[in-house]
Amino acid sequence: MLGKCIQGATLGIIGLGQIGEAMARRGAAFGMNIIYTAHSDKDTTGIDSINPNTSPTKRVTTEELIARSDVISLHCPLTDETRHILDKDAFGKMKSGVYIVNTARGACIDERALVEALNSGKVAGAGLDVYENEPLIEEELYGMENVVLLPHIGSAATKTRINMTALAVENIELVLSGKEPKTPVTQ
Repeated sequence: MLGKCIQGATLGIIGLGQIGEAMARRGAAFGMNIIYTAHSDKDTTGIDSINPNTSPTKRVTTEELIARSDVISLHCPLTDETRHILDKDAFGKMKSGVYIVNTARGACIDERALVEALNSGKVAGAGLDVYENEPLIEEELYGMENVVLLPHIGSAATKTRINMTALAVENIELVLSGKEPKTPVTQ
C-alpha cells in the first residue's frame, strides 16, 4: 500500500474557473506547485498565499502543462478547442507516471487513447467522473485497478445542489425579465 507523494509535485489545471481555482487551492495546501491553462490570466494571489513553500501559480501553454505536470486535472468546458484535448498525441508528450482527473466533460479525453496510456504505464492512474460517450464507458476501464470511476456525482452534495438550483432560478428570472443570464450556456 504505497503511493506517490504529491508534495512538491506539479498540478496542471486545464481551466481555471471557479472549480479550477478551488482545485488549485487544495493542491497548494498539499504543497503542490500549480500551473494552469485558461483563456485569460487570473489573479492567483489567494492561491499563492496558501503555501509559501510552493512556487507561484503560473499560466502556461497547454503543451507546457501537458509536458510538465505530474497530475493533470480538467475543469474546462467542452468546446472545439477542448474536445480530445487529451488524446494519443498529448499522452505521448506527458511524463511517465502522470495521473489524470476529469470532472469537467467526458469528451475532453479520448477514452480509447487513455486506456492505451494506462495499459502502457505512461499514465499511472485516472479518476473519472465524466465519460466521453456517457452513459457508455470504454469497457476496458471497468476492470483497471489504476482507475477510479464515479457515476457523474462530483457535485452531489446538498449545499452544492441548493446553490446550483438557486443559480438556475436566478438565470431564469433574469432571462424572463429581458436581461442577460448570469451564467449563459455556450454552444
